[in-house]
Amino acid sequence: MNDMTLFLDLILIASGAYCMYTFLRLAVTKRLFKNGLLVPKEKKISDCADEQMYIGYMMPPLAVMAVSDFFVHSWYFIVAIIAGIAVFIHAWKKTESGAHILGKFILKVPLVGPLSIKTASSRMTRTLSTLMGSGVQLVDALGLVTEMMGNAVVKQALKDATEEVSRGIPLSKPLADSGVFPPMVYHMIEIGEETGNMEDMLDKVAAYYDEEVESATEALLAAMEPLIIIVMALVVVPIVLAIMMPMYSLYDSIGA
Repeated sequence: MNDMTLFLDLILIASGAYCMYTFLRLAVTKRLFKNGLLVPKEKKISDCADEQMYIGYMMPPLAVMAVSDFFVHSWYFIVAIIAGIAVFIHAWKKTESGAHILGKFILKVPLVGPLSIKTASSRMTRTLSTLMGSGVQLVDALGLVTEMMGNAVVKQALKDATEEVSRGIPLSKPLADSGVFPPMVYHMIEIGEETGNMEDMLDKVAAYYDEEVESATEALLAAMEPLIIIVMALVVVPIVLAIMMPMYSLYDSIGA
């Protein structure tokens, strides 16, 4: 986990340094710090003899200026919308239906969903093994584990499994019927039930999924690298075009 934290820090530092370098370079070139979000005060950058060429050259800077003006004069409106959405989601996920919908959505997100399932499997088996090794009955241990789960779908699956186990049904069957946990989890639990060595089987499953969680986390971080580059490009490229295209227009006018 320390290596992953360091990796994230390096990504953030590199991203910030690159953005700062780009913005400073643009500032030196076109005095971008004159008005709000790094755009010049002068709305007319250059004049072109050809009207179509003028429109083509001026579209990027005008678009950047429009976005800049919107953020400068309407920042409070944007903050209010973001705050309202955050409050709504926070309140909605506390409801039973909201928590269930959000839990299902998270489990279906690529990379994030498998990571959530593997984390839940590791936490469940590790805690069950520890509690049962301490003399806690399986039904009571399942009740404690259920409260530890953060995903509503996983929590509901464990609640149903607890009810089934309390009626004398082996734990492996309701876990398999839930469709939430990976096959290895309930197959290994089934072997433990048949051999009477449940705690050791749970420990093995927990150890396996600990490694799987680490691998899934590394895969998620690796997938974030191109996403960060794309986001940076979406921010930097329009500003670069807004500066360079009027300059090309000016050079063409001088050359003509």
